[in-house]
Amino acid sequence: MHSLPLRLVIFQSIAIVHCRYVIRGEKTRYSFFCPIPNGHWYGPNNQSIVSNSDRYEIQYSFDRTQLIIDYITLLHEGEYICQNNQTNDIIERYQLRLGTLNDI
Repeated sequence: MHSLPLRLVIFQSIAIVHCRYVIRGEKTRYSFFCPIPNGHWYGPNNQSIVSNSDRYEIQYSFDRTQLIIDYITLLHEGEYICQNNQTNDIIERYQLRLGTLNDI
């Protein structure tokens, strides 16, 4: 009797990493988008962003979740992750780096 080799295929959810450079000192609103309505955002150092504050605003709609940062400082530099609340899959990853015009 011949045995067939067993192959195990593991599928991983792959999140796209976006790198964004922001001009230091700009006072503009900056936003990240996540293409699911039940996204939960984590900021630098895995800080959970759960409510609106003086730094962050979260807007929910039927097809996406949006994270808005009003005035970007060094505290905002780092990785932002949008995670599906129901499955814990990472949907989007953003790297936010501050710089000057010469850096970009």
